[in-house]
Amino acid sequence: MNMQSRSLGSFLVGMAMCIASAQAQVLTFEQAVFDGFDLPEFMVVSPDGAHLYVTKNSSVSALARDTATGKLIFVQELRNNLFGVEGLSVPQSIAISPGGEHVYVGTTLGIAIFSRDSLDGTLTYEGRLIDGEGGISDLGNVIDITISPDGMNVYAASTSNSGTFTRFNRNVITGTLTFGQSIINTGSNLPAPTASVVSPDGEFLYLAVEGGNRIEVYDRDTSTGAITFSSSLSSTDAGTTALDSPEHLVMSADGAHIYVVSDLRSAIVALSRDTSTGALTFLEAYTDGIGGVDGLFVVTRAAVSPDGSFVYTSSRSDDAVSFFDRDASTGLLTYRATLFDSLGDELEQVRDVVVSPDSLHLY
Repeated sequence: MNMQSRSLGSFLVGMAMCIASAQAQVLTFEQAVFDGFDLPEFMVVSPDGAHLYVTKNSSVSALARDTATGKLIFVQELRNNLFGVEGLSVPQSIAISPGGEHVYVGTTLGIAIFSRDSLDGTLTYEGRLIDGEGGISDLGNVIDITISPDGMNVYAASTSNSGTFTRFNRNVITGTLTFGQSIINTGSNLPAPTASVVSPDGEFLYLAVEGGNRIEVYDRDTSTGAITFSSSLSSTDAGTTALDSPEHLVMSADGAHIYVVSDLRSAIVALSRDTSTGALTFLEAYTDGIGGVDGLFVVTRAAVSPDGSFVYTSSRSDDAVSFFDRDASTGLLTYRATLFDSLGDELEQVRDVVVSPDSLHLY
């Protein structure tokens, strides 16, 4: 097991920032920073590890990150309908381009686009894609944004039409998006897509379909970004209800395994991935209250450390962050510990968890 010191931070009610170290398989609290208002929701760390971006009610904030200690300093907040910023109403998701040039925020209205200053971390509003404007449709309530590793495409999951998944072509210089492809729920396919991830080689895309109790596999054209349905793995296929209502999924940096969380079943599921065909195989499920596992009640998010050693989860109902050892060769997990909110709301309603590029800190 990697025994390096880790730290964890999560944004909370009243907006707190807490940092905790993970030593000897135990998470311990270190720091909290409050700004006094709004409920933080989603976060992303810049690829260079220098900044953290967090969405709150109708706003996005930039924080500078000390890469040695993981501690944060407030830099900027941009709010909807102030100083020319538009389309930032009720953020639902956030993503940053692989090179760190642009930040995209999914909202109830569509997608807000920002350029990023890599030196000071500040964001500049560049425009928006709004459902129902400029020929854009089925882009209401964007609950997930994924950017391909080559930065050429942005994929958005929306609740429009009871489920829409849209591909945009991305200008890597300006960050602007143009429509490329849309997959719309027809009643038998794509009921309520919730999250997606692209394989490191860019050849496959995986989509969690909450209403279908399955993970869909798409072949991806690395030249155009176009996706074509290939296969799927449902809870019935896997033989476990732990895959019902998948809320979120993440992939290990080596592309060998995918981890799916189910808020309905309070569980995290480990899947292996055939890197040639993209096909998925069920490995194991870990459920709150079974086999000593704790802190997964209505689990919301998961994150894999870039070094592949750990998997972390956040639970809004348990007010907790849990972590598991990960066997890099098999993909199997071993439950280690849970940090519950017991110090004064630092982990109350924790919604998201992200890991720094050096794998040493969590937020």
